[in-house]
Formats: sequence, structure tokens, C-alpha cells
Amino acid sequence: MASIPASPPLVAGFDAKEWIAEWSAHGGIVILVDDRLYLRRQPNLPYPLSSHLDRLSIILIRCGGGQAVAEHLAQRREGVIP
Repeated sequence: MASIPASPPLVAGFDAKEWIAEWSAHGGIVILVDDRLYLRRQPNLPYPLSSHLDRLSIILIRCGGGQAVAEHLAQRREGVIP
């Protein structure tokens, strides 16, 4: 499990909705608790899926997308976006 602070500056071009969809499609789970974003994986994922999740988590950390993902999840929770 990774705990990502939702505060680094965002690199232009990061799409939180697309990242969440891709993360979920490959067996990843995203949990937002207060201002912390937790990245989890389904157990016993095949190597190709696990490897893809590794790349996605690196993208998230390097581009500072934690804040965008947290905001997107918060807006969905509050019903601002479907």
C-alpha cells in the first residue's frame, strides 16, 4: 500500500479521471481518507497487471497528481460530478 500526500504541484496534462479509470481497470484500488490518498492492489495480480500499476503509481508520484485525484474523488463523493 502506498500513502500519497495530496499536496505536490500538478504537472500539466495529468487527467485524474483517466488515471483512476486505468488504475481500477488493472486491479488497483484508490481510497481517499481526509487529505490522504491510499493506493491498493487486489491480491494475487498477474505480473502484467502489477507491472502496469507500478508504472501508474510512478506517474502519479512524479507528476504530482495526488491532489487532482483526491479532488476528483471528493467531488464524486459529494455528488458534484457523476
